[in-house]
Amino acid sequence: MKAHFLIFAAAVCAASSAQAQISYGGEPLSFSRPLSIEAPTTLMPHVDVPALLAEDEENMRTKVGAFRFAPTLPVELSLDNSGVWTSFDNGDRMWRLRIESPGAYSINVIFDSFWMPPGASLFVYNDDRSWVLGEFNELNNESHGQFAIQPVVGEAVTFEYYEPANAPSGRLQISEVFPAYRDLYGLGKAGGGKASGSCNINVNCPLGANFQDVKRSSARLVMGGGLCSGSLVTNTANDGKQYFMTANHCYGGNPATWVFQFNYEAVNCNGTTGSMQSVTGSTLKTKSATGDHCLVQITPTIPQNYNAYLAGWSRSTTNPTMGTGIHHPQGDIKKICQDINSLTKATFGGTNCWHISQWDFGVTEPGSSGSPIYDQNKRYVGQLYGGSATCSFLFDDYYGRFDISMGAGLATYLDPLGTGQTTTDGRELYQPAASVYCTSKVNSQFCNPVIAFTGTASASSGSPFTISCSALINNKNGLFFYGYTPLGASFQGGHLCIKAPTKRLSVQNTGGNPPPDDCSGALSVNFNAVIQGGSDPALIPGAKIYVQTWARDPNDFNGFGTQLSDALQFTIGN
Repeated sequence: MKAHFLIFAAAVCAASSAQAQISYGGEPLSFSRPLSIEAPTTLMPHVDVPALLAEDEENMRTKVGAFRFAPTLPVELSLDNSGVWTSFDNGDRMWRLRIESPGAYSINVIFDSFWMPPGASLFVYNDDRSWVLGEFNELNNESHGQFAIQPVVGEAVTFEYYEPANAPSGRLQISEVFPAYRDLYGLGKAGGGKASGSCNINVNCPLGANFQDVKRSSARLVMGGGLCSGSLVTNTANDGKQYFMTANHCYGGNPATWVFQFNYEAVNCNGTTGSMQSVTGSTLKTKSATGDHCLVQITPTIPQNYNAYLAGWSRSTTNPTMGTGIHHPQGDIKKICQDINSLTKATFGGTNCWHISQWDFGVTEPGSSGSPIYDQNKRYVGQLYGGSATCSFLFDDYYGRFDISMGAGLATYLDPLGTGQTTTDGRELYQPAASVYCTSKVNSQFCNPVIAFTGTASASSGSPFTISCSALINNKNGLFFYGYTPLGASFQGGHLCIKAPTKRLSVQNTGGNPPPDDCSGALSVNFNAVIQGGSDPALIPGAKIYVQTWARDPNDFNGFGTQLSDALQFTIGN
């Protein structure tokens, strides 16, 4: 097939990566179809690294503000005024542009105009093709018409856009280029490149063993040329909305072009780098200096293979008895820090905060801003505002208080039902919420026993998943039983909601008021203890479980001497 070329003169001089961004596979056409004309290069202005580092010094001292890794270079590079078009005999065509910034560790860009027609594709790759992003296509289109790519390692990146014949014309315009003067991926330590301090602890070290669920909430946040940390959080509706918390003082640029990099961590305790999985785009929900919070909702659906987790939270005003942070200091791989003593209330920069008086393990640094602090129950209680702590001075870090933020607009989104509840437990993003089904049997006191739950079923979490049943007749023996298939058959004047085979848990007494009979009885069980106890090998992540309550009722209207609740169905998470 013959190719014909059209080069724009504006600003022209002379394998699939593990760092995945949501894309749809394949490889650039030019990799298998060499072209006779190279992509023309747009050379970025010189970056004065020493001057930028000097400017950063004060912000880094207090950790206030995003951690800058690249200057913002405004451009207007579009399909119409730059690059080279290649036309093929069948009517298809390709556009390519190479952007170079000598000495840069990586380059990322923002598109202020982005629309891909059906069948079109965009790839972004570095000179040695060790990093390839794409394909991006019409599935990446958003109504706001903007897009961003994560930093790609190298001094130069090439954009390759392919448009089939008879397709509508696509729209691509790069508005900002960010050449990194800091090494975001730990691939070199010269110049401005720098890993975090030596006292920082990888999240997969023994200290992080009990935080393997909530660590999957955390992400490194790329906002143009700045970095912060943050975390996914759940809400009381338990509806799986992709809410992401960071700090108000991190807010910058347009959330539609923020890049969220999940799972950037070493696989072991001593590793120095790792792969990551990224998504681009969010919408602002609320932010306030009162608690230094910023809540956004991630726009694209986070892929299931990211294994993301929604952190639970506590709005209690009681001082946490310990605090654990998970963060990306100086943009480094995911780290963990911990203060084993009680947090105290304090004011920092006019904001009500939780005060870490001294870290016992690890520390925070610039780039950690916005990262979560968890209490003794692994519940989110705040996000890093700032402080003085370093590896050589382990004192005085401050986290905006979640309880204050809930009263400053956050509750609209994280307690949408207005329950006022003080705590929520975390859950898997892709774990269907537990739900009640079937119909309970009216007992001899004219009550319908009601099954309920708090928490999330998990094969590893230390938090409870409590199943309870209320409105049972007092002081009678009862139990929970479970199985693997739902049912709705008539049984003893009520409904048997679980198909055999079923398994019984231990007999309990319903308790409640002293005689005579009333409906004050109740039963409860921590089903996570059952899952993790090892007695049933079928209780594994992904298993669907059905639970119902049975108890004695000597005065049963139907003569069977039993009472039956409705039933609960749920899926076991990791």
